[in-house]
Amino acid sequence: MKHLNFEIAFYRFACHLQDNLGQSASNREYICRESSGPDSLGTYILRGINGDIVAQVQGSKVTL
Repeated sequence: MKHLNFEIAFYRFACHLQDNLGQSASNREYICRESSGPDSLGTYILRGINGDIVAQVQGSKVTL
């Protein structure tokens, strides 16, 4: 399985928003590259500028 990085996780997040909610990522909280990253289980955590979890990406599954 290919490891997620910021670009892939953000792309899947943006696609999820567009496909499921009809929103663009630019309408959501800004995602902070520096505080985002994988957890110990391989889920990529996307965090906002205030440190809150905005989305979790595991494979192709996105949880808001």
